[in-house]
Amino acid sequence: RTSAAFARRLSPSLPALHAAFLVPTARQPPPAVRHAAARLLLRAAAASDAALASLLPALEHAQRVDAAAGCGWGVDPSEALRRGHVGLVNQGATCYMNATLQVLFLVPAFRDGILAAEPAPRAERSPILAEVQATFAFLRDGLARSYDPLPLVTASEALPLTFAATQQNDAAEFLALLSDNLEEALRGSRHASLLRSCFGGTLVQQVVWEEPPPTPGGAPVRKVSEREQSFLQIELDLKGHRSIEESFRALVDGERLEGDNAYELDSGGKVAAVKRLCLGELPPTLVIQLKRFEFDYEKMVNVKLNSECSFPMRLDCSPF
Repeated sequence: RTSAAFARRLSPSLPALHAAFLVPTARQPPPAVRHAAARLLLRAAAASDAALASLLPALEHAQRVDAAAGCGWGVDPSEALRRGHVGLVNQGATCYMNATLQVLFLVPAFRDGILAAEPAPRAERSPILAEVQATFAFLRDGLARSYDPLPLVTASEALPLTFAATQQNDAAEFLALLSDNLEEALRGSRHASLLRSCFGGTLVQQVVWEEPPPTPGGAPVRKVSEREQSFLQIELDLKGHRSIEESFRALVDGERLEGDNAYELDSGGKVAAVKRLCLGELPPTLVIQLKRFEFDYEKMVNVKLNSECSFPMRLDCSPF
């Protein structure tokens, strides 16, 4: 076993060891020597981040040389073994997690950003970020037809989900908690704004009312108070709506504020008004979550709604 201290001291010599013993040449060392060198390099890289960082440029250079020369060593078996996407093994009731991860993986900017995120020092490393990176790496490069994300499911027990991670949870809740965890894990790195740049948009909360005309016989003056709020996903009510468009219309129709619930002006007076939400700035990828769970006050449990909800292949958000 190679200690971390020894691996760090050895790290400056690793590129030279790789070139001397592992790069194919006309006069190669005996196989036993090459195997011993390979084991030493692997153990050093596993024991120390500094050793791994020292070795990676040499490996990348060797790969570029092989690719430029059309060398047979650069054969990619995935071309023959992989067809289509890699699946995720269900742990019994983790379809909410698997579906969310697959959708996130298929957003190229987010996938590449997560895989490129620098690891934090070991003492500060986020287990969830590390397992999401491992899962995405297998989804991108794995040769098997499926990957078992049990380590990520286990790490997700740290999230304050309504139920245990191995039980059925709300995908919207999981995505919100996962996003918070990843943002915290990426804070201070060059990928700190990754989630906002991929999925971040703004909603505009409006209160619309009319004031008396400034002159007798004139038209009332329409007033609007606006306040922006950022979002990573938009949650739409499912109950009572048969399509995404209907849910969006219900979101922007808003509610009337009148009577005892009338809108209070800065002057202290009250007026009838309409309070609603509108889409402000849309993100590159809009995440829509349907509220499929509601609380049953008779049984005192969350129940899942199985109502039909249609969606178009192209969503026009301009009316909202």
